[in-house]
Amino acid sequence: MAYGNRVLVEKHGGLARVILNRPDKRNAMDDAMMEELLEALTHLKGQPDVFLLRLEGAGPVFTGGRDIANLKKMQTLSAQEIRQENQKFMELNLALAFFPRPTLAVVRGPALGAGSALVSWCDFAIAADNARFGYPEVGIGVPPAMTCIGVQRRISRKATFEFILTGRPFDAAEAERIGFINRAVPEARLEEEVSTFTELILSKSPAAVSLAKQLLLATEDMDYVNGLRHSAEIMTIGTKTEDAQEGISAFLEKRKAVFKGR
Repeated sequence: MAYGNRVLVEKHGGLARVILNRPDKRNAMDDAMMEELLEALTHLKGQPDVFLLRLEGAGPVFTGGRDIANLKKMQTLSAQEIRQENQKFMELNLALAFFPRPTLAVVRGPALGAGSALVSWCDFAIAADNARFGYPEVGIGVPPAMTCIGVQRRISRKATFEFILTGRPFDAAEAERIGFINRAVPEARLEEEVSTFTELILSKSPAAVSLAKQLLLATEDMDYVNGLRHSAEIMTIGTKTEDAQEGISAFLEKRKAVFKGR
């Protein structure tokens, strides 16, 4: 399935905007949207001119979570079929969480259930002050098993247990305070804040930023000594890139570097 219906992609320089596009359904995530999103991420992963991925929802809502029709379908599936459905969600999780370039969630309005999961899988998140997050699955008798893996790596253990086990929603201000998002800003200033952040990321060496992200992901679960060893290897690789040679030369020559992402 080609994306371009439920998921739109726009490229501006080194920025790729990925837009959840079902505004009439509050961008509810049905199977078709998940397939299109996975395909878009897979395609963009191989694009050498993409240096930052921005994920957002069309209209005033990021996403209300999984489509109700999908929830109804789950009632009729066998255990094996449910495993297959979960496999699709896991593939989407990995494609976003391990996207080779930085990822930024831009959130307006509700981002519930699977929506909160998408936000937690992104490297950065900037939200309008009307954003709302939460994992309401326990309220309908379902454990949020496929959505909670990201959040427990973003916030404290006690906060994770509270939000996952009670289903209590939390607003943008609280999300910022506990580290679930980077910052919350008035909705009128959201695009300005996102633009400033985007320019900051794109002004850096794409090669160095990508290697730094790979380093952080790879060492997250390593012990200290192996983390140091891996860091030394990434430093060795990173110092030999074209961007590193250009950046060092520009610094010594007191001029602005022109990075190419190689």
